[in-house]
Amino acid sequence: MTYKYLLASVMTVALLTGCKAANDAKDAAGDMAKDAVEVIAPDLSILTSGDYVMDKTHGYVMFSYLHQGYSKPILRFNDVDAVLSYDAEDVSKSTVTVDIDPASIDSGVAKFDEHLVGEDMFDVATYPEIKFTTTSFKRVTPSTGKLVGDLTMKGITKPVTLDVDFNAAGTNRWSKQPMMGFSAKADILRSDWNLGYAVPAVSDEVEIILEVEFSLKAE
Repeated sequence: MTYKYLLASVMTVALLTGCKAANDAKDAAGDMAKDAVEVIAPDLSILTSGDYVMDKTHGYVMFSYLHQGYSKPILRFNDVDAVLSYDAEDVSKSTVTVDIDPASIDSGVAKFDEHLVGEDMFDVATYPEIKFTTTSFKRVTPSTGKLVGDLTMKGITKPVTLDVDFNAAGTNRWSKQPMMGFSAKADILRSDWNLGYAVPAVSDEVEIILEVEFSLKAE
């Protein structure tokens, strides 16, 4: 076999091998995409209508912001209470109310907490409550939705939209009551609630993060 034909043969084999690899990669990507959409959504139909109370040992209301471009601290409120009035017939009619004691803010640094509850920030002596009340809920997919409500801080009320992920629906293993759990996030500008201290060195944009579990209130 001449060098010319040998080179052509090698190039042909390389081309065929490359095409096969590309097709294999394409098939693998297709399988991954297929797996990605075949997510089993929580079966909310097993839940009954009624008032669901938040499990305070598994309820977290947190927020995060960009600190001078270097880090994204995560702070939480330790004293939170919430009730979810669930409508099994029409989930869009379900409502949530959340009450937060701003004095319970916890940064993990006592000196910083003193600043946060003071006049420059939450001013808890004048405004002892943060409240969120839903105004509407729209289901986007079987396991996601958008929860719109009014957030009141420092006497200012403005609308906020939460992106909700339903994690599970089932039965509380101890109380035997129906229960559900979900995660939610929302982005706000803190200056809209007169909390603009240190902007822009500390970002105006704040991400609210919720991780909560609710069980049907016992009769």
